[in-house]
Amino acid sequence: MREVVEKRWDELPAIWHSFYDGNPTATTFQTYEFHTFTGKGKPYQKDLFRLIGVREWNLVLYRDGEAVAIAPLLLKKRRGRLIVYLRGHFTVADQIDFIYANWSYDDFKFLMDYIREKLGNASFFLDRISERTVTCQYLKQYFAGKHIEEYDCFSIPVPENYDEWWNSLSRSTRRSIVKHRNRLERSNLDCSFRYIYGEELSRSLCRQFMWVYADRFLVKNRFNLGLLRRPVIWALRAYLMRDQMTRWMCRKDGNFHVVMHIGDEIACFLSGLIFKDKRLMIERMKINTKFAWCSPGYLMVSELMRYAIEQNRAGTMDIRELDLSQGGENGMEYKRALGGQVYHNYVFYD
Repeated sequence: MREVVEKRWDELPAIWHSFYDGNPTATTFQTYEFHTFTGKGKPYQKDLFRLIGVREWNLVLYRDGEAVAIAPLLLKKRRGRLIVYLRGHFTVADQIDFIYANWSYDDFKFLMDYIREKLGNASFFLDRISERTVTCQYLKQYFAGKHIEEYDCFSIPVPENYDEWWNSLSRSTRRSIVKHRNRLERSNLDCSFRYIYGEELSRSLCRQFMWVYADRFLVKNRFNLGLLRRPVIWALRAYLMRDQMTRWMCRKDGNFHVVMHIGDEIACFLSGLIFKDKRLMIERMKINTKFAWCSPGYLMVSELMRYAIEQNRAGTMDIRELDLSQGGENGMEYKRALGGQVYHNYVFYD
């Protein structure tokens, strides 16, 4: 016998933690702590009022008296119709899912049918569903004949030795990396890489990261601000320092950062999350435009690959993928060039 019970947010932790621990594909974005920290989400520059009217609805599915899954939902009316989202939709989470350890399609269908029955004329919009999850397979079956969109994501496998990765790259990519390494060596500038994990990111270093981030944002979007450029960068940096994802990635647990220095300046930084399926999900990688001449992003990924392989061999880390997440066009072609293999995220809606 199955039943669905509504729960308050503070009633969920014990069940939630048990499900997370039992699900090998669950990521940081499926932890109770992440969703508590980020709440319903945050406004977006193209939709500053998107959180207005959003309410949470937390459901727990039971089978024969035993909890099977949690549906942490967000509801919002758009153009007079109620839309159902999974919690995390209004955040920058790369992967969104229900919370479960082991559930069948019949369990899933019972829960979805319950939601439809309770909400009446409501629509689902479930995005960033990874093909690696059982939920994705269930949604493909449940939404057969409805709207399903597929998006390319890229992940670089971490092999047993560096040469294996290097030889997998195209000749032009290898030449480009070698050329920029040589260009940097001829400049007589000191270059170093620092790896930070298992400790909090200091506020001072985070501020330096966000300065690079803000400057790069203006360059990529071709904002020519003249004398206003510096104060705008200050304002952007202040905003980014308060950003949910920035603050989350400054924490100690599960976070990973790389910073490339040329001389005494940051040329590039990378921030990511280590998942329990041995992926390093790269959330941010930004270059200092001043050093674009030596392609610091390519050099950083090359050195990160070398470092990950060395640490894996030493037994101090166990990273098997560098996940570059969704998107491979409009300036993100480097993901494929650096050996990224395609997997897919999906959007399901009606």
